[in-house]
Amino acid sequence: VAIKVLRAGLDSPTDLARFRAERRILAALDHPTIARLLDGGVAPDGRPYLVLEYVEGEPLTTYCDARALDVPARLRLF
Repeated sequence: VAIKVLRAGLDSPTDLARFRAERRILAALDHPTIARLLDGGVAPDGRPYLVLEYVEGEPLTTYCDARALDVPARLRLF
């Protein structure tokens, strides 16, 4: 799995609302090329976290940099 934890210091109402919205969106997605949300909760220190399916591969930025992709080419990947 991959665990995403809200970074310390990002605990404003806006930050927390964004993280909750991300969890809701991920929970509703069901597509073979999108990592599945497996669980979520709140760590003992109060920071929320998401548990996602781990996907083997290289970071998108590494892929783009290795191929010297310009901005239009990077946007086409999306």
